[in-house]
Amino acid sequence: MSVFADDRYFLLRYRDYQLNRPSSYPLSRREMARTKEVADLLLEIYQTLAEMRYLDPLCINSGPHDLSHAQETINSYKLDPAIVHLYSIMPYVECGESAFFRGGQFVDFRRTSDVEDARDPFYGDPRYEAGFEEEDGPYMRPWVTPLSLLGNHQSVIIYDVRRHRIWIIDQEGWCSSDPALEGAESMPSLSLNRNSFEHLRSRPAAEVLKDINKWYRQLTILPGGGDDTGSEWDHYDMDLPSIYRNNGWPDRFDGEAFEIEQARKSRAVWAKHVAEEPLRKLATLQSWMEDFPREIQRAKEAVLKATSQEEKETARLSQWKSEYAQKRRVKELAPAQEMADKFCPGGVCQRAEDLPLWEFEMVKSEYDSKQNRLRELEEEGAPPNQDHEFRQAQREAIIYKKAFDLSKAACENLSSDILESHLALVWPKRPDHSRIHDQINNMQQYVDDAKEYLATVPESAPKTRKAIEMDIEHAENLVASRRLSLSQETE
Repeated sequence: MSVFADDRYFLLRYRDYQLNRPSSYPLSRREMARTKEVADLLLEIYQTLAEMRYLDPLCINSGPHDLSHAQETINSYKLDPAIVHLYSIMPYVECGESAFFRGGQFVDFRRTSDVEDARDPFYGDPRYEAGFEEEDGPYMRPWVTPLSLLGNHQSVIIYDVRRHRIWIIDQEGWCSSDPALEGAESMPSLSLNRNSFEHLRSRPAAEVLKDINKWYRQLTILPGGGDDTGSEWDHYDMDLPSIYRNNGWPDRFDGEAFEIEQARKSRAVWAKHVAEEPLRKLATLQSWMEDFPREIQRAKEAVLKATSQEEKETARLSQWKSEYAQKRRVKELAPAQEMADKFCPGGVCQRAEDLPLWEFEMVKSEYDSKQNRLRELEEEGAPPNQDHEFRQAQREAIIYKKAFDLSKAACENLSSDILESHLALVWPKRPDHSRIHDQINNMQQYVDDAKEYLATVPESAPKTRKAIEMDIEHAENLVASRRLSLSQETE
């Protein structure tokens, strides 16, 4: 008998046993021990993330918790008592960052919405009236729960309290994303239900949770990296492992020094992004210029193939829009090339000798922003040491003040020639009033030209006329919004 055949036999026997096994209350000693082990290991992971300066320790509530607010929802799903008990003792992250392991999100089962999401964590939209083994049926058994929720189409940690096993499942690939199971082949599915995940590889729960904590401590897996985390926790541009190791992680870790270096490096990354804006704008325009001839030709062909007045006018409108956009971009191309040549000569947007100045400018800008936010919260009367947002703002202001001092000191030994040449070449960090005026003028010109074009469209093409009228209305609203914003800035 093959390995897969053995596994299939075991799973069939196991599944039959679980489906026929009644839920019991009070919990057995074994169930109490299992749920406590999972809760304790999750707490260790969260505490590691706090040690890594990703979480505020005061945001971690280790329980036990009152589930009364979500009890009605919990009861409606007839969850296994062991799962309900786990919900009451597992730690929750109450504030701060939301991104968790491998693109997931921290979960809090005191919230009704999280209890509901936990019954369909992969957004499979199951038919709840169907059976678990039926096509498109539910797939989260009452004794199974996620320990994280889905972020942006990445992974979810799934726990089965009866088997005491964990799956880490990638939503899009519908496969295990457990690093310890990389390359391991999944078994064929035993179910008609396409949402079923029981055939995917899993491991003992304690083993997985201990590994997650170990991976964080070894920097194999990093905090952050989610859509909602700040640039300081970006996994692509920020070399977080080096910053951790530079500051003694894990045995002699200086958390504050880490945060200061992290702040400076994140601003240096942003400075690079700002400096390269002329090249990006030029590349975008050049790409558009390559696309316009094809778009215009397709529209012309659609005009010739049209079999009704409405089809013809719709295609003619598409041609007009493409030709209009092409003319506008042609006007922008030469100035964009000039800006790229000026600010990024030879494709170099940041000279090595200018890097400390770039960093300082961005750190200073962010420091000013942090100070302003703290003042706003103080004026609002936020309770010190009780409100996470206030604590966070206070902490960030302190960190950026120290980052500011270090960045400033790094610039003090630069020669006056470097300072003057840098000031002459710095790319503006924010749109100035003249550029906002240009945007307003361009949009207003589009409104005027679109109204002229509308006059050429016959009444026999009402859908096309309606589309143009909506475009005009949208552009007019943008003009009004920009003018209002500009007037508020100049007051």
